[in-house]
Amino acid sequence: MIRLASRQNAEVIYTSLVMKRQIDKRAIIVVEGTTDERVFYRFFGDEKVRYEITYNKEKVIDVVNFANRDSFCGLFGIIDCDYDFILNMCKNIPNLLYTDSHDIITMIFYSNAFDLFLREYGYDPEILKINPNVLITLLNIVMPLGIYRLLIEQNKSSIQVQIKNAKIEDFLDFNNFSFKIEEFINNTLIPNNDEGINTISIMKKINENLKNTSVDIWHICKGHDLIVVLSQFLILKIGNNRKGKKLDNDLTEAALRAYYEMNFFISTKLFKSIVDWNLKNRDYLFINNIE
Repeated sequence: MIRLASRQNAEVIYTSLVMKRQIDKRAIIVVEGTTDERVFYRFFGDEKVRYEITYNKEKVIDVVNFANRDSFCGLFGIIDCDYDFILNMCKNIPNLLYTDSHDIITMIFYSNAFDLFLREYGYDPEILKINPNVLITLLNIVMPLGIYRLLIEQNKSSIQVQIKNAKIEDFLDFNNFSFKIEEFINNTLIPNNDEGINTISIMKKINENLKNTSVDIWHICKGHDLIVVLSQFLILKIGNNRKGKKLDNDLTEAALRAYYEMNFFISTKLFKSIVDWNLKNRDYLFINNIE
């Protein structure tokens, strides 16, 4: 069951879990959001697992730390990698697991689930002749935006933005298969003359990063950004008239998530980490056939 925890601090969440342990002996997976819960529920169900949604990455970390402090058994957390891998900020905390790439949605895009989804909702032979690799096209569109987000994360003290209300779809150019990143920056960046932060300086850094072949696109691009671009791509370009052109962002994510099968997930580092955890916590065994 999904519970609204957005107004609860981590200690309150943890205390509630401890109290409920007296009557609920299931393993506990602490996650950031509803998308994570829906994905893991499909694979593990809720007979032997319960899910605690914190709606915040730092709260997941704090809850895990509280559990480790008290030797509270049968609990682990899963968080999005976001930019932690790129910034060398991954935390080595017992019972805390990371997604393989930026987030759980990028993991789904990386799998064969995307090909199955595209065959159903976006198959258009004429368009595919022009752009045979739709996924690469989507990633290239989102990449500048991902780098912009990374720069914001790297320079929190100097780069100030108003990005929350900016609609990504308003800055898409599917005639050139691109994202109007400079226009997006102009609409979201709060100039800082003291730090020399402006659209020109940001664009220079973005272009430098785009030329860097060592940059991992799967850690740069954000899953939600890909969903928005894919949704618009289906509506405006490659969606078949029967299904694809009727999708919005939420329906696109739900449909894509539905194609993410267990046989795709078991090949990931995250699944292997979950198996390792389960083998070390056999009193809370919930994965079948791992003996």
